[in-house]
Amino acid sequence: MRYRLAKAAEDALVSIRIESIRQWGKVVANRYDRLLDQAIEGIAENPFALGSREIPRPPGIKVYHIKNSRHHVEREDRIGSPRHLIIYRVASDGVVEILGIIYDRMLLRRAANRLTKDAVF
Repeated sequence: MRYRLAKAAEDALVSIRIESIRQWGKVVANRYDRLLDQAIEGIAENPFALGSREIPRPPGIKVYHIKNSRHHVEREDRIGSPRHLIIYRVASDGVVEILGIIYDRMLLRRAANRLTKDAVF
């Protein structure tokens, strides 16, 4: 299955990369990038996979914690405590739309509502 990134998701990937480099250096940032990529690819392949869950509102919006993709990354590249959630939906054309990537301490329903309302591809 294919996927497309909303502008908010693209911006989040850049911000996460910059912050990861600033806090932990390029090596760890590269590892985190691989985990994010694996999570997005996994969602695109099976948007209903174990670890995905639907958010009650808005309808049709799902969330996936990237920690669920740790076992798909080489053991030496695994991140101990990944902290991001991917918010997405399956569009009417069957393409997975990655709406945004948020920190796991954010208010999920509020973030999902904002990302859904403001989605630009």
